[in-house]
Amino acid sequence: MAALDTVLTQPIVLNVVSARSLAPDNINNINCFGGTGWIDLAVTGGSIGNYKYDWSAISNGSGIVTGQKDQPALTFGTYRIVVSDTNKCSATRDITLTQPPLLVTNWFRLTLLVSRQGSAMVQLT
Repeated sequence: MAALDTVLTQPIVLNVVSARSLAPDNINNINCFGGTGWIDLAVTGGSIGNYKYDWSAISNGSGIVTGQKDQPALTFGTYRIVVSDTNKCSATRDITLTQPPLLVTNWFRLTLLVSRQGSAMVQLT
């Protein structure tokens, strides 16, 4: 009876790399307070082929498209992505999108009171 040679191989480690939107200020990921940004993923390794993408918002955040690899319209917050391969191996990353603070303007009312003598008084409220 001949011996059978069996070679077991382990898949390459599953790796997830993310790219995020970047606002013109080069600080935040979202241009304006209340706007949206994006996260794109690059997945390598594991059992190449049918990856499963499980997104969740772990702090604030909304706009997740369930099961989709890349997310095109997310609000500010921290997101968790768990990528699984066909062997049920998984990789997890937390990704934060930031936004600038709310732009606040102070408005005031200007009242101009004119008397009959031609003088004026300004009142700010």
